[in-house]
Formats: sequence, structure tokens, C-alpha cells
Amino acid sequence: MSNNILIVIDFQNDFVTGPLGTPEAVALIPKIEKYVEECRNKDYTIWWTKDEHYPIDSCISIEKKCIPQHCLIATEGCKIVNHMNKPYVEAVIAKNTFAFSNWYDMLFGFLPYDTIIEIIGVCTDICVISNALMIRSICPNNRIIVHSDLCTGTTPEKHNAALEVMKSCLIEVD
Repeated sequence: MSNNILIVIDFQNDFVTGPLGTPEAVALIPKIEKYVEECRNKDYTIWWTKDEHYPIDSCISIEKKCIPQHCLIATEGCKIVNHMNKPYVEAVIAKNTFAFSNWYDMLFGFLPYDTIIEIIGVCTDICVISNALMIRSICPNNRIIVHSDLCTGTTPEKHNAALEVMKSCLIEVD
């Protein structure tokens, strides 16, 4: 039994085909589906993050000033990409901001040092980097791997810049 963890960050309709979607994100659908299945077969723990906002959030949130409205609760845009709605989308961690920080201590605070944490998803320059850096701060001695070919950013340039920042914080980027 593996004690490795795969975290799939925000692979939701609004980040793939919606207002924050990109052709690169659409191209990830079969790749992420395949990798999740491989990890499942290796008995990884798999966590899916899901960005969720109430309509009022868009009125009071700093995100409204910088990011198009997205992932409103109970909308199609908030759902995990349809291709992924299979029985293996089991552990979903809802969040209403870039990272699921209120869960960190509970989820990561007592991990064995040999647990490897792998991260994939969207958007590299927003939620992927935010989650990776917060996990790094709680798990300073664990291997954290961001799979660059299983992530995409709001632009290719921002994707690459985020990967470089993560490398500088001792997160492996492959």
C-alpha cells in the first residue's frame, strides 16, 4: 500500500472550458484522467480540490477585481470536468480561495517524511502554486512534485514563471 498523495487542483469546468479555461487546459483532460487512473492503481490517496464561490463572494472578494467570475456553487462551471466524474472522484476538498489552507494542518501536519505529495491541475500560476507553497511550509521535509505536463496556467508564460518560483522553494518540477 502506497502512502503517496496525489492532489488534483481545481480541474473544474470554469478553469478548463469556462471563463478561465484555455486550449492547454482542454488538452490536459485525457492526460489527467490517465494519470489519476495510474495513481489509483498504485493505491495513492487522491484528493481533488474544488473552488466554490457563492454569488455574494464575487461582490466582496478581491478575486472579483482581478479574475472573471467563476465556480459559482451549483453551476456547471463549478463541477469537476465531466470526463472526471467517475467513481474515483471520492475525496473532494471545497475551498473558496486559492488554497485550502484551513485544512492544511489536519491533512499534512503529521505526514510521515517518506510520504510523497504530487500535484497536478489548474491554474499553475494561481491555485497550483498557492497550494504547493502552503504545503511546502507545513511539510518542509517531504518530497513535493509538481508535474509540469499535467498543469497549465492562465498563459504559457505565467505557467513557466510559476514553475520557476516553485523550484526555488524546493518543490520538484518534472
